Amino acid sequence: MAKKEQGRNVDRTTHDGGSDGGGSPRWVGVRGAVVFAVMAVLVGMSAWPLVVELMEGKQQGRGQTAAPPAAPTTTRPSHAAHDTTQDCAGHLARALAAAQKSMQHRAVLELNQCIELEPVEPNTLFQIGEVFVMLGEYDEGLDWISRATALDPGNYHFLTRLIDVANKAGEPEAAVQAAERGLETLLHLDSDTWHRTLLQTADAPPEDMQWLLDESAEVLLLLRSLVRLYEQVEWMPAANAAHKILSKLFPHDTHAQQRFADFSAGIGLIGQSINVSLASLQAEYERQYPRHDARQPVVDHALVLLGASLDAIAINIARKLLLVEDAQVLQLMSDVCGHDVTDLLSAHQIPLSRAIHFMESCIAKQDVIGTLIKLGAKTTGVSTDFLFTPLHSAAAISANAVIDTLVQANADISATNTLHQTPFHAAIIRGQEEGGKKDLLNMSAANRAGPTDSSEQCADMVCLHRWAGFEWLLDNDEDCTRPEPPYTIHKLPHRPSSTTVGGGWKIKRSVSRQPATCDFDVVDARVFTQEDFLLDFLSLQRPLLVKGALNSHHWDRVRASRWTRENFASEFRDTVFQRTIIPYASAFGMEANETSVLSFLEYMEDHYAASIKNIEDIELPAYIFASLPTQSPSTKTGGEDGEDDGGNGDDNDEDATASASGSDGIHRLAFRDFQIPECIGPHVSEIETRTKQFYLGPAGSGAPMHVHSGSWNALVYGRKRWFLLPPPLAIYSKQHPHDFIDEQLPALRARGAVLECIQESGDVVFVPEMWAHAVLNEAESIGFASEFAWGGNAFSLPAPDDVDDGSDGDDDGEEEETHGR
Repeated sequence: MAKKEQGRNVDRTTHDGGSDGGGSPRWVGVRGAVVFAVMAVLVGMSAWPLVVELMEGKQQGRGQTAAPPAAPTTTRPSHAAHDTTQDCAGHLARALAAAQKSMQHRAVLELNQCIELEPVEPNTLFQIGEVFVMLGEYDEGLDWISRATALDPGNYHFLTRLIDVANKAGEPEAAVQAAERGLETLLHLDSDTWHRTLLQTADAPPEDMQWLLDESAEVLLLLRSLVRLYEQVEWMPAANAAHKILSKLFPHDTHAQQRFADFSAGIGLIGQSINVSLASLQAEYERQYPRHDARQPVVDHALVLLGASLDAIAINIARKLLLVEDAQVLQLMSDVCGHDVTDLLSAHQIPLSRAIHFMESCIAKQDVIGTLIKLGAKTTGVSTDFLFTPLHSAAAISANAVIDTLVQANADISATNTLHQTPFHAAIIRGQEEGGKKDLLNMSAANRAGPTDSSEQCADMVCLHRWAGFEWLLDNDEDCTRPEPPYTIHKLPHRPSSTTVGGGWKIKRSVSRQPATCDFDVVDARVFTQEDFLLDFLSLQRPLLVKGALNSHHWDRVRASRWTRENFASEFRDTVFQRTIIPYASAFGMEANETSVLSFLEYMEDHYAASIKNIEDIELPAYIFASLPTQSPSTKTGGEDGEDDGGNGDDNDEDATASASGSDGIHRLAFRDFQIPECIGPHVSEIETRTKQFYLGPAGSGAPMHVHSGSWNALVYGRKRWFLLPPPLAIYSKQHPHDFIDEQLPALRARGAVLECIQESGDVVFVPEMWAHAVLNEAESIGFASEFAWGGNAFSLPAPDDVDDGSDGDDDGEEEETHGR
C-alpha cells in the first residue's frame, strides 16, 4: 500500500533533540529524498514509498480526515499477524520515549516503521495520533485519531481527545462534528438527527428532558463541551438551545446559569439574560431558605439586578462584537435589538460607548424594564449592598434611555448610596457628561445634603478627575485648589542602571536607565492607609499607583525566596500553563499552546539574549496570563477566597520546596502565594474577589486595551508600562500593545486622552471599573492580578427578616445572602 494512504510521514529536524521550527519537511526534492532513503535503509525501514511521496510533494489537506486504512491484502498466519502488532507496539513505545525527550527525528523514524506495518487496531491508530500531537503535528494527529474514532465511535476517550486535537489543529468545525456524532452514538440516535433533537429538547419543559440525566455522565460532559464549541464557531441558535438544556437540567449550577446569562447578553438577548439570572437567584434562595417565599424578594429586586448587570452586559456585548466573524450573526444581533452593528464586522476594536448604545436599544426593543415592572419589580426602596440604585448604575454609563424609563417609573432621583452619592455623582465619577447633564439628576444632586454640601462634593469630583465638559459646575478656577494629602509622591525615584529588576529577573540596561513617570496619582505605601484607598480612590474611581506596596511579611517571603527566578524555576518547573500572544488569546481565535514553566523560562532566556544583541523576533513575544482557582477544596469551610487571611490560603508551608507539578503548582500559587495587598484592605473596602490571575512574560509581552470591573495588579518583579483611557473613551480591543503604541497612541496623546504610568517591582496599580487599559512589559515580569466586585455591581439578596444566621433555622451553616451576577 502506498504511504500516502497510511498517513503523511514528517521529519522536521536534522538531528535528535531539535526542530527547525518550519511548517514543512526540511528534506524535500530528489536530493533530500535520496538522503532520507539512505538513512532509512540503515535503520531497516522500507524507504521507496517515502521517496516517491517526497518527490511528488504530496500532502494531505489541513484538517481532512482520511478513511481508516484498509487491511493488508496479503494473508499471513495468525502468529505472523500477532508478531506485526507486537512490532508496531515496540516502535510506538520507542517513538513515544523519543518524543518525550524532544528527539523528534528519532520519533518520526520509529513512527514510520510502525506505519509501514499497516496497523488497523483502533488503540494503535490512536497512539500513533498521540505521538504526532506530542511532536506538534496536529494535522497528522487529527487524521490518525479520527481513524481510531471511526473504528470505535463509542469510545469516549477517543471522542474527547479528537475534539481537543481538532481545536489545536485549528479545526473547530471538525471538533463540533466529532462531538455531535459522539452524542448520536451515545444516545443511539440516527445519523444526522442531533440538531433536530437539540432544538426540540431545548423547548421542552424541564420534566420532559430528565431522560438526559438518565444517560451516562459522558453525554452531559459532551453536551457541555458542545456549548463552548457552538459559541466558538458562531452557531448561535445551536449554542442557545444547548445553553437552555443545561440551564433547565441544572438550575442550581450557578456556573452554568452564569454562562447562559452572559451568552444571552452578549448577543443582545437582554431579557433572556435577566430571566436566567432571576431564575438562578430564585433557585439559590429556595435552596438556602426552603421555608420562605422565594419569588417575591427576587421580583422586588429585579431592576436592581438589571442595574448591577449593566456594566457586565456592555462588556459582554463589546467582546462579542469584537469576536464575531460571521456577518449573519451581526445581522441577527441587529434584528434582535433594532440597532445596526453590521458595520463592525472584522473590527479590531469596539468603542465601549457603541456597545452601551446597542445595549440600550436591546433593552428598549425587548421592553425589559417595562416587563419587570409589570411583574412587580420595585423602582424605589431597593438597592445593591452599597445602596446603589438602578438609576446610579444607568447614570454611571450614560445609558440615557434607561435613565428616562426609570425616572418615568418614579425612580428616586435623589437616592444616595453608602457614600452619600446621588446618581448625578455616579455620572461625574465616570466622566459621563451626557448622562451627568440630565436636568433632573442635576437638580437632585444640587439639593441633596451629604457629608458635605452636595454641590461642593460635585466640584471636588470634577477637580479630582479633571474631567472636561463639567466646567459648568465650577464657580472659578480656584475651586480646584485643594491641599494635597501627605501620602502623595510628586516624583518617582530614579533607579540606578542595572540588568535586573530584582530576584534574578532581567531587564535591558538601556531600559533601566529610562525614568519612571506616572500621569495619575502616586502614593507612598508607608503612609497610605486602607481608609485612604476607600475614600479617596475606590469610592471616587480614581486610578492609583502605590509605591512599595508589597511590604508585608507575606510578600517579603514571596519575593525574597519563593519567587526569585532560580527558586521559582525549581519549584514550579513542571507546572503547565497556556502560552499565548495576548491574555486569553484562544477566546479571540488566536493560537494557544501548553508549556511548562521551565520551558517558558528557557524561552524567556533566549528572548532576553536576542534582545541585548538587538535581534528582533518577527513573532510577538509569548505571555502566560492564567486564571487561578478562587476556592480551595481544603479551605471551603473558611471565608470565600481565603477571606479570613487576606485572600491566600496556607502561608505557613515553609518547606514547600519540592517540584510542584500539575494542579499542585497551581494550588500553591492560588492559595499559598496569592494575597490581596494590604493597601487594598478588603476588610475596610469590602471588595469581593472575583478572579485570581497569575502572569509571567518577557519584555515586549503584554495585554491589549480592554475593560472589566475594578482590579488591582501586584508586580512582584518587573517593569510594566500602563496605558489608561477613562470610561467615556474606553475601547475593547484584540490589538497587541505594540500595534496600539504605533497606530493609536500618538493621536491619543495629542488629545490628552490617555494616562500613562510605569509600574516597578513591588508596586501595585489600581484600575477602576470600566477604565480601559493596556499593558506592555518593559522587563521580565511576574506577579498577580485580581478583579473584584464593589459598589454598583456588588449585588446580593438579603436574608429573610426572621433569619439571623442565614441557615433558615437549619444546621447546615449556609451563607446569609444569595449572590447575583
